[in-house]
Amino acid sequence: MSCDNSGEMLLFDYTLAYLEENNRIEQSKLFQRVFCEEMQHVPFDKIEEKLQTIKTKVIESYEGIFVVINSAMAEKSNQIQENILLSLQRCIEMMEGLHCFIQYIITQNVTCNKNVRSVPQIACQMIKQAYSHCAESTTIYGEIVEEVSSQLSSLFRKAHSLHVISCSLLETIVYFETDNSLPSDTDDIIQVLNDYADISQLILAIDMKILVVTWKTISRLACKYKQYIKNAFNMTDIVKTLLSQTYRGLEMILDLPSQKAQDGHQFKTSLKVVGFLVKVIALLTKEDYLTAGSILELYKLLLKIMVLLPCTPYYVGASMTTEMYVAMQCHLVDGIEPIISRLVNSQRFCAVVTDKVDQAENRLVHLLVQLTVLPHITKASDDVLKMWMGEGTELSIVNSILLSTHSCSDYHQLTDLKFSSRSANGTVRNMGLYEYTVRKLNALTAVCPAECFPRLEVCLFGHLASSSACTATLAEDMLCFVARYGTAGLCQHYCHLLASLLADFQQLSPQSQNLVSLLKRLFHVLPKEHQEHFVNCFPPTESHVLWNVLPLSCMNNKTLVQQIMNTSINHYLKGIHNSLQSVSMSSVQVLISSLGCLDNILSNHKLVKQFASQGQMTMMASKVVVDVWNSMELRNEVDITDSTLQHLLVNLMNVTARLIRYLKIKDIEKVIAIIMRLLEHKSTGDKSTGDMAAIGVTTFLRQLGNLTLPPETHILDKLPQMFASILKHNNVFVVHHGLVSFAQFAQETNHESVITQTVQQFPELQQQIVNFIKKIPHQVESFDLETFLHECYSPTTTH
Repeated sequence: MSCDNSGEMLLFDYTLAYLEENNRIEQSKLFQRVFCEEMQHVPFDKIEEKLQTIKTKVIESYEGIFVVINSAMAEKSNQIQENILLSLQRCIEMMEGLHCFIQYIITQNVTCNKNVRSVPQIACQMIKQAYSHCAESTTIYGEIVEEVSSQLSSLFRKAHSLHVISCSLLETIVYFETDNSLPSDTDDIIQVLNDYADISQLILAIDMKILVVTWKTISRLACKYKQYIKNAFNMTDIVKTLLSQTYRGLEMILDLPSQKAQDGHQFKTSLKVVGFLVKVIALLTKEDYLTAGSILELYKLLLKIMVLLPCTPYYVGASMTTEMYVAMQCHLVDGIEPIISRLVNSQRFCAVVTDKVDQAENRLVHLLVQLTVLPHITKASDDVLKMWMGEGTELSIVNSILLSTHSCSDYHQLTDLKFSSRSANGTVRNMGLYEYTVRKLNALTAVCPAECFPRLEVCLFGHLASSSACTATLAEDMLCFVARYGTAGLCQHYCHLLASLLADFQQLSPQSQNLVSLLKRLFHVLPKEHQEHFVNCFPPTESHVLWNVLPLSCMNNKTLVQQIMNTSINHYLKGIHNSLQSVSMSSVQVLISSLGCLDNILSNHKLVKQFASQGQMTMMASKVVVDVWNSMELRNEVDITDSTLQHLLVNLMNVTARLIRYLKIKDIEKVIAIIMRLLEHKSTGDKSTGDMAAIGVTTFLRQLGNLTLPPETHILDKLPQMFASILKHNNVFVVHHGLVSFAQFAQETNHESVITQTVQQFPELQQQIVNFIKKIPHQVESFDLETFLHECYSPTTTH
């Protein structure tokens, strides 16, 4: 560094003049000498000044060599290969010269090297051009690519080496000094950030290790100089580039487990790189670089991460080891937690997460993202909680999860989907998707501000009558949680509200079953005084629809139970008797309702014993039931597929089954004869037997096993035919009930000949019965789960 100022000026004046007179190849040789020799003799405080003088010429010269290569390939001359190899060598030599100069700067141990800020810019341009040329080499060189492959490899290695050392140089450069900042500092940082983001795009599929170095440099610069560039530079494009590269990295990981076992090392390496990129996203999110414009891309990335979870169908049965699962949990699932924790305050993020998803393949992972966000919402401030609960907007995380549950109903039935939950004492327990969802939502409900509860209740009661059994049950469980852990007055209010809703129904539908189920659960925990008040508000003698479904076993007040029995049974028996005197539709509805209420009251075995101890009432009830069956016998043509008649038959057979031991043998024979005629009846509809009526028959048959019948009766001869009619039914739900009834009858009856005769007369049923006993699922050609659940929840079904 002994040159004086005049010597330095003469040197660079000569250099510039010489550059103007020579071609690209000669220029590259000169620049190599400049960086390797001459620049190292310039004082540090003058280096940047000289670099500014030659920077543009260096970049033009370097890029011009590649222009020469492209032109040579277009001309297809005889000396093409020799010229190309020479040109590539000159590019390598230029990068060697710059590499040598950077190494010299770093070895000087100068911590404030702002005076060499042009060096990273020159290096970035060289690196980008070299990486891009290597990536497009197949297209550029065509048939001779193999002949220049060795030189291309050298070009890539030198670019890689220059890339690494230029990142090290940036570690030593200090921008924005307090007393000596240059106006262009901000522009220099922004230029470097953009250049390195462009470089990362070029090397994504080439070298994962240098990709990590690149993003480490970008994140360090962005965080270190945040206060200077935050308002002057929009990082959205760079963040989107990062998100896009992480997404592509995840797609590469998705392809690896399906390959051979030797790819395990590649899987771990790729996972570590993607995990690092996720950490960079978390860091930029922490520094508030993740703007609203990049939220949607982040959400897509979260969906892709959820696909990689072991609990999703993608990996159920995949060739994944336990070690791989643990690695994914560590690098991906744990990595997104800080990101979500910062974003819960974002209204844009809230809008994206609570929005519905149309693509079927994304519905489950969308639900998983929502469930992952929930714990972070519970830890947020009240204002954030209110935002997620839908204050001032139609958005609501609870409503969105319930809608997502509706679209993911099938996944809730998959036993392979397992989720882990850690208790307060550290115990880890696996659970299904439904339980996992309920736990997460209840945790949110527990910290929900009081102002949000009206909206929460409207949302839950709205979904309580959902067409999806899974969604309705989830809303029911949440309302039960709210009521049970609220006040006794709130629980009482819910019971009265549910009862009022049910009282408005003329006939209960499957969608109303969850109203009934919730009422039963809440009524059971009401204090005695609240139960008494409820009965006074909704007396059994007036609210028939309600007392069709609310069993006395829900009550913990024995005195109240006895009072209801004494007043209501006589009332229902009179209602049945009076309805038989008329043939109007209203009288039929009264008959159905009275039978249903009577069946409900007699559904508890202990209460039936108390009822039976009153001999006069037993005789009255038995006589009324027989009278109803006699009225059925008088009907010559019965369309059993008629819904009204089916309700009547179901309720009648249920009550008959409750009182079967108190009926005379001749009356039982008459009932069985009528049932046989109904089962054999061929209607004009598509079905020969109404499904609900057939289920009622199974309830009746189930109770016959408790009877000891005299040998002279013909009842035993008819039972095999009745069981066969049910077990051959075309509705799988009816068949299942029939198998349950047959198994219970076989277990309790003293008339084993019925079992033997059924199997002998209908040998095709033997395997079906054996499979049921061995708990082998019944096979059907077509089965719709939603329809099956609706039938399960039918209020006319006895469970």
